Amino acid sequence: MTQRWGDEQDRQLRNLVRKNEINYQNLEPNYLFEVTQTYWPAFIGDGPQARNTANQRLRKKLRQLAEEFELNGGRLPGACESTAIIVPSSNSLLIILPFQKILTKKKQELVNQKETEV
Repeated sequence: MTQRWGDEQDRQLRNLVRKNEINYQNLEPNYLFEVTQTYWPAFIGDGPQARNTANQRLRKKLRQLAEEFELNGGRLPGACESTAIIVPSSNSLLIILPFQKILTKKKQELVNQKETEV
């Protein structure tokens, strides 16, 4: 039985893409399977559809990262998702929220905009 893909694997994938160890734009089946074999062999099941299932999972994850990358102007969020930046300014305090929260809101705004255009 294969393991379930979780947050730990998502973090690992993001870090590998950030370090350019994985090309998120290469969605060729042979490349996807090679990457899965290299980094997540426990996530390849048994049987005739195992390779296809592993490829589909990684393809979906890489497409999600590509979408986030595009929405954020060439930046892949996640490096400091759990941190807020506090910048003191004259008589006020500027707090920059975690980037992932901003991404989620922006993505929802884009979805809503597309729905109203249709």
